[in-house]
Order: sequence, then structure tokens, then C-alpha cells
Amino acid sequence: MATSPDKRIVFSITQALRGIQRIAGFQDWCTSEGVQTADYVVVNNTFIYREAGTSKAAVYLAAPFTTAKSLGPPIIVSPGKAQNADFRHIYQREPLPTHVALIDTVRAERARLGTIVYSLISTVTDDRSTEVTLNAPPLVRLRCDPKATSDLVVKGDSVTLRALGDEETLWKLFEGELRRTVGDVPPGVETEFARALGRLQGEAAASLRLPKRGSVQSGLLDEIVKALRGYHLDYGTALSKWRSARVDQSRAAQFNEVLRIAYAFAAESTALLKLIGSVCDLKPLILWMTIDKHYSLSEAFRALPWSRSKNKPSVGNYLAMIGDSRNHVFHNVLPFQKALHFIIPDTACSRSLAPRHTATSSHSPTAKWLTRC
Repeated sequence: MATSPDKRIVFSITQALRGIQRIAGFQDWCTSEGVQTADYVVVNNTFIYREAGTSKAAVYLAAPFTTAKSLGPPIIVSPGKAQNADFRHIYQREPLPTHVALIDTVRAERARLGTIVYSLISTVTDDRSTEVTLNAPPLVRLRCDPKATSDLVVKGDSVTLRALGDEETLWKLFEGELRRTVGDVPPGVETEFARALGRLQGEAAASLRLPKRGSVQSGLLDEIVKALRGYHLDYGTALSKWRSARVDQSRAAQFNEVLRIAYAFAAESTALLKLIGSVCDLKPLILWMTIDKHYSLSEAFRALPWSRSKNKPSVGNYLAMIGDSRNHVFHNVLPFQKALHFIIPDTACSRSLAPRHTATSSHSPTAKWLTRC
């Protein structure tokens, strides 16, 4: 007999909660709190410092302890005030906050789930054409049409691209087509083509289509995860090459590649995390079914080997830490790691000069040149 969607969701939430109880951070918390059978834990709705414009849900997952570190069937509680800690311990002798059965909340939340959230599993269809103006008489339009038969076609007053690829490659195609059809390339056309291409790239869009019931097609999140896994593989390869490099110049080049991939990954992944955080605020069902993954992520942030990671886990701090490492290599051109104080002896100064003063260099790290006359 088929299980109802509500019961399947309850099962997923229960499994996610059991996933939390297997994480070392939760086990350590249980030990430090001295939890006992029949006590309750209330699990927070967010484990990472909030940087989104949404507000977290006012209802929370809670569960009784069946042993000192094992949880029973979850319920939903409404404490009436926000919870900041990852977990709140409710002793057996304490009254529970207002609470309801999980299945009842699932029914209510599923009815409010709406349609937009399904865009995350929609398929990406490149079927939309886009057009901008092009000031290259007699050509006045630059278009992108995924249904075009060639990479670049010049017809009438329009230039049509099949895909928005590398600017240099597209320009060479366009230049070759101009020479074939016009005979020469008017001055300024390359600059105008580049400007129009930039506008076209900013306006181009693809369609998101909801999957059919029972479909196994990969959706938007699948494509994003695939790309992030590609970053992960590239990072592993670059890291392996850096470790095996024996020449200083080669090690420096490989280390720069490690930092480049890390920074690109951080920028892309943090944008995704902020999106997921906002979705989970608005649709707590999504959060509860994946709550063990949210807690695991916060524990990974805490484990980062920098002092800044000891603060409450933060997507912004993560990106800043990766950026700091990259900037240290790419932006500190001068070989100085500390401010420089240069004391000029009295005998080296003319008495007619201005009194003692301090000037600050504009370079990083700041160099303070102190003159004494």
C-alpha cells in the first residue's frame, strides 16, 4: 500500500533528525548538558549567522531523548521567542512549549508550499532569444538565438549568435564574416561589438520548466551540484600538483591555482547557500528534511583553521577568509609584512626643514616613514 506524501515527509524529517544525533558536535553537547531519558531538545532553525533578508520560522523541531544521546519521534514546538543556540535543553520536569504533532504541521506546511520552490528542481531549457542594439551600420541588431543554425550569422541588419561564448572567439567569427561580406572592418566596430555583447550577456535568459510527475531529469540544483563537484575535482588536482612540485616557481604557480579555484568556489557556493537559507526560512519543510546537512555545514565552518571561524559560523566570514588568503598572495606586491619605521639621524637633516612629521605610504602593508629633524 502506497504511503501518503505527508507520511513520507515525516519519515524524511525523522531521518534528518537522527542524522544530527550522529554528529560529534551534538554528542558533545549532550554530554555537557547531562541530558537524561525523557528530556527534550529543541533544534534551532538556523545554524549559520543570518545574512539574508528573510526571517526564520517561529516553529521548531523538538524531540525527546530515549537514551542519553538518542532521539525519539519529533514534534513541532512554538516557544514564543527566537532561539539563538543550536540546541535548547528542556528538562523532564519543565513544561513543554506549545506543541503539535509533526504530521499536522506537515499537512499545513505542504498546503502552503506553493509553486515557486519547485523552480529549484526545474529543468533549464535554453530556448529564449534576446536582442540588443548594435551601432555598426548597416548592422543595427545583435541577437542570441539558441535555435540558430550556425555559431554566427550576418543577415540583413542583424548579427545572430547561437551561444554567448568567449568574446575574442565571437569577435574573430564576426570579423571574418565582415571581411567576407563587406570587404573591410570599419574602425570602432570591435569596440561597439564588445559593448553590445556585454549588454546581450546581461539580458540573456533561459527558461525554467517544472518537471513532469515521476520525471528523473536533472534539474537546476543537479546542474549546480555538478558544477560545484567539478570545482572540487579541479581543486584536488591543483592541490596534488602543488604538493608534488619541487621547483619554487612551479610551487608558486600551483599555489596560485589552488587559491584561484578556492576563491571561485567560495563565491559561487556562498550565493547558493544564501538562496537555500532564504528558501528554508520561507518553507520550513525544506529545512527540516535537510536539517542534518545544515548542522554539518555549520560544524565544518567551525573547524576552519582560522580564528575568525571561532565566531558563529557565517557565509560572509567563509568568503572573507578565502579572500584574505587570495589577496595576501595577489595584492601584496611589496615584500614587506610589517610597517617600516625609518629614523633619520639629526645630522642628516637641515635645521631649516619643517619639524618632525609622519607620512604614510599608500601601499599595503602600510609603511610609516618617520623623519626626525
